[in-house]
Amino acid sequence: MSAFICLQKTPSELPNVQQSDGKDVASPILLQLPHPRTGELVYFMLRPQEPCLLELQQVDGNERTSWFIDNTVQKDGSIYAFSPFDPLLLVLPILDARRRKTPETAGSFLSLEDLLHIEEHSEIARLTAIAALPAKLDSICDITSPAPDMQFFRLNDEKVVAWLRAKCDLIVRKFDTYTLLQSLRSGEKLLKEKQVLESRRHVAIRLLGDYLPPSWIVLLKDSYGLKEAPVSEYVYFENVVKRPLANSNAEQQSVAAVKKAKLNHGQRALAKANKEGMKSITSFFKK
Repeated sequence: MSAFICLQKTPSELPNVQQSDGKDVASPILLQLPHPRTGELVYFMLRPQEPCLLELQQVDGNERTSWFIDNTVQKDGSIYAFSPFDPLLLVLPILDARRRKTPETAGSFLSLEDLLHIEEHSEIARLTAIAALPAKLDSICDITSPAPDMQFFRLNDEKVVAWLRAKCDLIVRKFDTYTLLQSLRSGEKLLKEKQVLESRRHVAIRLLGDYLPPSWIVLLKDSYGLKEAPVSEYVYFENVVKRPLANSNAEQQSVAAVKKAKLNHGQRALAKANKEGMKSITSFFKK
């Protein structure tokens, strides 16, 4: 379920969260973090209470819409929502790169602080404020503890695939409850049970694939023995959710998204006609 968050100018008191720089943060903060699939900077919110990490999404339809607020019109009719986000999806590509795996070795163990210290994306280090993150990393990493207060992590491919399969299987189990997938369910009547399961797995992997580097999508498909299927066989819905980019202008995006309408035969003929002496219909309503 999506969570809608309103930021107060003067936030109420919340439990303190220890940040990586040693400062306490008692209110939600907006971060620009690289998207795990594309690497583009997108917006996330970090907050003290669970779920600690939220993704900012822009929900929009195909048609241009506006909001009527009191006596004003808001041109951008989009809805901005914050949805709970698994922090492991964000750190997966980082862990993959930082372990320095080779054909001879499984790679190196690193502390969480070292793993999340990236100069060009310094805000990633703030994820250490998530108290449950070390425990979550046990789902996808090997962990060694040379001392009681020290932990070092290294990504484990088998654990990652098992973790992704658990997410995929959960989507498949709850498939009938998702409104967005209703059109797909109506198209399953003529399919055999095995075909339905395979089709639903393809859809689940596509949904997860929006947040995964391509290499992990391949490994996940291979674990199920799935072959690449044409998109038309398992995509029955349109994605109306967008991620606002941190370095883009919303107005420019809106203008760029509007396509020029094609003229019909009558409009083309009128455009070529001699309009001298002709008046537009609106001229008859002017004083």
